[in-house]
Amino acid sequence: MKKTIRIMIAVLAIAAMLFSFAACGGKTNDTKPTDSANPTDAANTGSLMQELLDTVKNGDSYNEWKAAYTATTFEEKLEGDSIIFSFKGEEGINGDYAFTQDGDYIVNTSDEGDYTAYTLMMDLKDALAKHYGANSMLWSGYLAATANSDLENKYYITETADGKTESKLYAAEAWDMSGLDDIYVDEKTLENYDTLNEPSFNLHVNCGKIMLTTFKSDDQLTMIVGEYGENTELTRKSVLSLVNKAQPKGYEAFAADFTEVKAIESEDYTVTLGVPEEIAAEHSYPNEEGYSYITVVFGRTAEETAE
Repeated sequence: MKKTIRIMIAVLAIAAMLFSFAACGGKTNDTKPTDSANPTDAANTGSLMQELLDTVKNGDSYNEWKAAYTATTFEEKLEGDSIIFSFKGEEGINGDYAFTQDGDYIVNTSDEGDYTAYTLMMDLKDALAKHYGANSMLWSGYLAATANSDLENKYYITETADGKTESKLYAAEAWDMSGLDDIYVDEKTLENYDTLNEPSFNLHVNCGKIMLTTFKSDDQLTMIVGEYGENTELTRKSVLSLVNKAQPKGYEAFAADFTEVKAIESEDYTVTLGVPEEIAAEHSYPNEEGYSYITVVFGRTAEETAE
């Protein structure tokens, strides 16, 4: 099978953005999963903006994005407290984008629905996570979790008025992602994914600590589920939510069988702790550092999965 995946990363909703919106379900509590033990005051770090600019310029995401525009010139520079991205061309991106350190935030104002501004801000978010020794994928999952829960989000804020959107990225310290121990891919999250009832689809959902990548073709359904840290009850609940939505052959027996995160072999489905080499070679998924994975397959024998 050709290694393709339609990425649908659930991050914070922005009107008119090209990414699909998916909120995460669950209640909050006072647990505080952290991925950076020593936060520092970024607002007092004079070299922060230069560091972020260098990280973005040397990063795969930004350079792969640039490579798609062969007739556009790119310039990136630091002017005072502002990172300036300048694009000149006729391929759909053109103009200057300024990201300014203003107190605790990095601030950008662009036209409403300008996906380029959003893309650049997410690249800066990734660079900021690296600055704090944090996991940027988990930060994205946190933003998704705040979209439809009681979690307070002060880390990525957008306000739109008069055709302009101001976006603000919190940079003063490592993010405190309290409450993620109750957030998983639930039925409400999957309401946004009508493709689950189609004969074939590829999708990816990043929700709190959970990354759920799914491939369906003919009568076969493959799920690769990652959880930040260890696979816990959040993994199990997320798997059951998708299985109950997609309803592959044997899903009812699976719900009764999958009472905990464990390896299972049956005629209709298998559960493997980790990702078998054959599955990893066949499908693309975010093999993210710091995450533990399980693989759930319907319509494939255990021997076929292991080969």
